Amino acid sequence: MKKCPGKAGFSLIELLMVVAIIGLLVAIAIPSYLGMKSKAHSASMIKAAQSASSELQFWLQSSMSSYINLRQVDSNFSGKIDDSDKTNIQLFTDGVTDTYVTERNSKLDEKSPWYTNISLWTTDSSIPAGRLTVLQPSGTSIRIVGKDKDGSIIYDNTVTSD
Repeated sequence: MKKCPGKAGFSLIELLMVVAIIGLLVAIAIPSYLGMKSKAHSASMIKAAQSASSELQFWLQSSMSSYINLRQVDSNFSGKIDDSDKTNIQLFTDGVTDTYVTERNSKLDEKSPWYTNISLWTTDSSIPAGRLTVLQPSGTSIRIVGKDKDGSIIYDNTVTSD
């Protein structure tokens, strides 16, 4: 190749090598990034479910309390317990899981990390993928199940009223 005086630049081979190296780095980095993103989504769901477990256990205990006219939980997620919250007997009658999921979805508006147009919480017994499901298999226990986008269970915990 003939060099022009005063002209500096890269040869075609040098440019192709740079493109090949960048392509190789991208081929390695993108799957790693996607894996980290999925792990982060799963971790956020697990953290939310763990946080809700202790809260739901207290809700369940309150609903079974002998102090039926007492208001012990912030059942409307207003940040305080007042006359607008349900009494223990109302919580028991309306169902802890239904009340919890309905109020949490309406007040906190949490969305699935994978499906941003779908609420994170549900009481759907089919336990859909990408969501946290709250079930009450008996009057004294609540089960919280989380599935990732692929439908694999990433969280499964049962709390009881004792």
